[in-house]
Amino acid sequence: MSNVAECSLPEVPHSALLQLSSRFTQNALGKLASGCSSGGLLDQDRCWYLSDVGASCGETCSRHGLDFWWLVSTEEDSLIPKLLGKSPSKRSPPWARLECYVPEEDRFHTAAPDSEKSAHDNADLKTWSYDSCQLACPCSSEELWTTSQTASLLQGGGMRNSAITKYLKQKSELINVASSQNGGRCTQQSSSFADEGIEGGFGCSLLIDGDRSDGYYSAWATKGQGQGASFELKFEKPYILEYLRYQQRPEAGEWNKDVEVKFSDGSQQTFSLMQTGDMQTFPLAPVLSDSLALTVQSSYATTNNGATEVQVLARDITPEQICPGGGYLDYAMGKDNQKRCWYLSSIGGTCGSTCNEMGLQFQYLLSDDGPMVPKLIGKTPTTANGPWGRLECYVPEEDRFHSAQIQQAENTLDRGSTQDWSYPSCRLACPCAMLSDTMN
Repeated sequence: MSNVAECSLPEVPHSALLQLSSRFTQNALGKLASGCSSGGLLDQDRCWYLSDVGASCGETCSRHGLDFWWLVSTEEDSLIPKLLGKSPSKRSPPWARLECYVPEEDRFHTAAPDSEKSAHDNADLKTWSYDSCQLACPCSSEELWTTSQTASLLQGGGMRNSAITKYLKQKSELINVASSQNGGRCTQQSSSFADEGIEGGFGCSLLIDGDRSDGYYSAWATKGQGQGASFELKFEKPYILEYLRYQQRPEAGEWNKDVEVKFSDGSQQTFSLMQTGDMQTFPLAPVLSDSLALTVQSSYATTNNGATEVQVLARDITPEQICPGGGYLDYAMGKDNQKRCWYLSSIGGTCGSTCNEMGLQFQYLLSDDGPMVPKLIGKTPTTANGPWGRLECYVPEEDRFHSAQIQQAENTLDRGSTQDWSYPSCRLACPCAMLSDTMN
């Protein structure tokens, strides 16, 4: 049986803040169901179990009827001693993203957000295992949250609370949404050393290409900037952003210090970078966003400052599951006045009746977030016609749709209230709102 290599990681700043979801759980969603089955340990809003030697946490949580929900505890509050009921003979440095107990040697590794290469922990964490390890497994379940609590938060009109609700319920793994392989793009930069634009030499597209080989030619470099240097990253769609990872350029003369990051909902967070060329990891206060703009506020020194690599670790969400009856939640990135649950009417049906069937109220909107029909049917229709009525119209027999406009065309026969309009061949894209939202 192979032994786990004893390895250490560079210090991770703000490690005490790594328990991101707990404070939102306490305030927004209530507590876990009391007790954990089969002798599990209830701690930090998770049921914790020790895996079998060589087994994964996905298997372990599933065996107890729960789902794997990752959480990194602080080193001071590690779980292995609690699960064993004793302190092992030896505590080893952080090594993988989960705590590992080696029973043959009565020692354990604490966990860290980033794993050592020797752990071979580079895929879906719930499937990871190691031959000599018993893992400390954090488990939970959607059933521990009630539908009424979710509805209450949504009716309260707070998109941030609704996003947090979904964040806590979903089970997807962390994704580097900034990576160009995952649809991330750098769309703005303050400057680049070669003056060749974003995609050229030393351009900010190099921040997200996954190449950390030399930190010089494969990195973003400004033209003589420290303070005031900036870039903006756009993601494929909105995600719940959870961690920012930043690697400075290799030379100390190009190291930034204080940075401010701004998100598409208008919120901002600030961080202080360390004087190191190693990758640094910063926990974010979870935010729903489809972009991240970073501006350098100060630097340790100034030459052609920039960064070797920037990663944004996030969780996917499924907005369709927040609206009653499987509607599609669209919110034009944090704009509360754009928040609607969208539904397709029946052929020839009105939006007023469609919204009423869902217990909602029609509230007209020409969305800033593009056509809704492709999102509602899950594909792009064969033919996209130009604007026609005040509501989008999908003609299923011909697999085509009209987008919407403020002023309807004469031949729509749309003469009265928009919520009462229908057309014999149309399924309409209907914007609906909670009653509390229509009164705001």
